[in-house]
Amino acid sequence: MDKKQHKHEHSHESHSHQKTNKKQDYVDYVVKDLKKFTSEIGVVVILASVLIGLLVGSFVFPQVPVVSDNNTDLGNNTAVTISSEELYSNLEAYLNDNSTALFMDQFEFTITDFNFVSGNIYAGLAVATKDGEEIGRVPVFGSLDGKHLLLGATAFDMSVPLELPEIPDVPVATEVPKSAVPEVELFVWAFCPGGVSGENTLSPVIDLIGDTVNSKVTFIGPVTENRAAAAASCFAGRDLDEQSAIDACCATYTINEKEVYSCALHNTAANHEESFESERQACIREKYTPSQYWAYLNEYNKTCLALGSTGGVNYTNCYNAAMQTAEIDSTVIANCVESHEAITYLTIDSDRSDLLDVHASPSLFINGVLFEGPRTPEGYKAGICDAYTTPPEGCGQEVGTATEGGDPNVTC
Repeated sequence: MDKKQHKHEHSHESHSHQKTNKKQDYVDYVVKDLKKFTSEIGVVVILASVLIGLLVGSFVFPQVPVVSDNNTDLGNNTAVTISSEELYSNLEAYLNDNSTALFMDQFEFTITDFNFVSGNIYAGLAVATKDGEEIGRVPVFGSLDGKHLLLGATAFDMSVPLELPEIPDVPVATEVPKSAVPEVELFVWAFCPGGVSGENTLSPVIDLIGDTVNSKVTFIGPVTENRAAAAASCFAGRDLDEQSAIDACCATYTINEKEVYSCALHNTAANHEESFESERQACIREKYTPSQYWAYLNEYNKTCLALGSTGGVNYTNCYNAAMQTAEIDSTVIANCVESHEAITYLTIDSDRSDLLDVHASPSLFINGVLFEGPRTPEGYKAGICDAYTTPPEGCGQEVGTATEGGDPNVTC
């Protein structure tokens, strides 16, 4: 999937990593993934069910007669030697006996919701606990020959003993490097509720620590000459042909005899205002002080954002009034947009989001490292203040509340 296609999860593999205790890191990594399974269990079960069908079709799970709980043949007149109760016991015993080989740690497994699926296949949820605490739940499937198990999306032959695997290197996030003046960069789409929340969460932190930090809002885009990337860049463009998708997703300009597409996630064929607002904000960011930029952003998000999906005179009047509140000359910004100077700024933004492999709005980077702490004013403040060689006075003060707007529970 192209980077500019909408994604709901970050990919952190491109960022710097360091190694510590390999075994403990791996155990922590497995526990994290088991917990993630729990939050995604519905999707995993569906995918695993499809995979089971493929496995059965390709004879990975041998076809044996379906039997009832009393071990009675249900139609093929062929004797079988295992019941669903025995299969249940085999699966549970295999997981517990091989926990260390499977997960490099000793978990206790209990299978719940064990039911017939189809053919000779039963399915359940393997609940992993450690020291009495539930760690996570993984879909588990077994065949009535008592030998074949599918855990998550990995197949095992239970008749073959497992050996301890070589411990892989587990990525551990690099610490944020310290600097006298940290670089703080928030990646957003202008109309993303989560991105707006990220802006409104960062704003009081910037007010508190002031000019002791370099802050910047960067727009994900894409802004590109690549038609395929442009066509894949918004909700409305999905399932459309390339040109129709571009019409839905992007404002199209001819610059130096080349077509350039200024795209954003929430554009539609009838409304490209997210791209236009990104262009305006990029011009304000480059031509005015950070305090003026944040003043405009606070006013815009509070009073104008909701009008963006409608456009029209009221919306134009609103963002011009927000500029006036921030002491910004709307004519200067209009000229910046109309001359396509804004496109230059947004192209740089788009290239930077590619460089850092940014997929989601909001994504906060501090001195070039992705922040993964809580999306709250205090969380942002703590992350930024940890990046100073000598924290300013503001770091010891209580930060204000987030300004209104957006949704802190959403990532676009």
